[in-house]
Amino acid sequence: MSLNTEQDFAIKNAWHRLGRKEVEVMIALTDQEKIEFGKRQSEALEEIKKLESQLNDFKKEIKNKSEAHQFIIESTCELINAGKRPVMLMLPSFLDPRDNKKHYVNMETGEIMLSEDACEDDRQGTFLDKMN
Repeated sequence: MSLNTEQDFAIKNAWHRLGRKEVEVMIALTDQEKIEFGKRQSEALEEIKKLESQLNDFKKEIKNKSEAHQFIIESTCELINAGKRPVMLMLPSFLDPRDNKKHYVNMETGEIMLSEDACEDDRQGTFLDKMN
């Protein structure tokens, strides 16, 4: 049964006709639309995976940089607390037979710069000692 006019529809349902307005309504998808929306969804999921991977890489990079800066903070803090900084110097070493320690000495100042336990080779002496 088809109604000829909007007025007939209103009368049949005992409603009052108010006028016309453009409104958004939901209608069933066609098979082609379902396929297209499925493709969109798949592409969006792939993009999310790609972005999440980039985010994880970025987080790793930031973490590595943060750890490097944390190391700088810790090592400079140790230097500040010690009041000294490490340098590489070529220094002669001497064995103190009283305590079996090997001492590295700054010959300009006579200061012992580093002391460590002597190893067996140190205790046997060097060819320089045997020449004296």
